[in-house]
Amino acid sequence: MRVTCLLGSPRARGNTDLLVEHFSGFAESLGCNVRKHALRDLRFSGYQPPSDGIYATPDDDVDQVLADVETCNILVLASPVYFCDITGHLKQAFDRFATFLDQDPQTGEMRSTVGRGKSLVFMQVQSYGEDQHRDLFDHYKPAFRELGFMQTHLLRACGLKDQRAVLESPSVLKAAEQLARELVQPEAADA
Repeated sequence: MRVTCLLGSPRARGNTDLLVEHFSGFAESLGCNVRKHALRDLRFSGYQPPSDGIYATPDDDVDQVLADVETCNILVLASPVYFCDITGHLKQAFDRFATFLDQDPQTGEMRSTVGRGKSLVFMQVQSYGEDQHRDLFDHYKPAFRELGFMQTHLLRACGLKDQRAVLESPSVLKAAEQLARELVQPEAADA
């Protein structure tokens, strides 16, 4: 099983990176092959509107990210909350997912070439308490559905004021392990 993680934090080794590391390390212990992409280290541009129905595909560092998204079984989108939303790094990369959509010439409906049969994990890390930004995941759900991700999961880590606070949050770390187990070994998680 392949896991692809997109790390949206501009800060290396902060809470978002550490939570992804914990989740992916546990997934690896269950036999998964994990690819992590720290978007802060990549050179890329965002969405390019289609010209004559064809999406522009810039030759940049996101090409490998998109290739890994296409071939993975589990996609992890991880971001701290910056100014009430995901970071610009993750949003810019996520906008490029539009290239996975294709319009049916007969019905006009949009079809996805990427999400069917895959699971998506949305990791939301924030210094704010649980009562703030509850709707962020719901805001992106229509896009996840349009891309074909019918199995979407939210992992929120709230109230993390210090850079490595997630390591002192056993309930969040346990939730990350449980989610990895459910996605990788669903029959074992039900037992």
